Amino acid sequence: MSRHPDINRYINHVVEACKKDMPKEAIQSVAVVIIDAQQKPIERYVFDLNAVFHMSPHQFPDSIITYVATVAQILEMHLPDLEIQMRGFLLRISAAQALLQPLPGNCTFSLTVDTKQPMNPDSEQEAKTGVSPWIPAEEFQKPEAFRNSNLIPLKSLNTGAIQLSLFVQEVESG
Repeated sequence: MSRHPDINRYINHVVEACKKDMPKEAIQSVAVVIIDAQQKPIERYVFDLNAVFHMSPHQFPDSIITYVATVAQILEMHLPDLEIQMRGFLLRISAAQALLQPLPGNCTFSLTVDTKQPMNPDSEQEAKTGVSPWIPAEEFQKPEAFRNSNLIPLKSLNTGAIQLSLFVQEVESG
């Protein structure tokens, strides 16, 4: 968990940009990409959201409000267990360091959102805030940059309502 206000704002900005597209199941995954000082990707922690709050077409509500209410009911039912599971995901990220090469100095990170189809930023949010909710990823941040990487599954969760997987990809050095 971050304690730095600017990092918290950055993370919240990414989450806000995704909220509108989550009910449409347009978001495939969210990733934290670790980048070295030469702007080369080193690691990519991927939260695969392919089936988060999945509803079949006959269950899909007519409005976003109904969808949010449905998700809230699911979360309320499972909240204590879900919180424990989410802590487990964070612990697995921490424990993954033992499986990976040490990071060089002066690394940075970016959050990327992988969509199922090409999309344009939400102009409505940009009009309100004056800031584009997101920009297309640079080539080194895209999943293709990790094509020849080591893939390490870390954790998965399936509650029936939520199916979430976490894995890390590490670019081979050399």
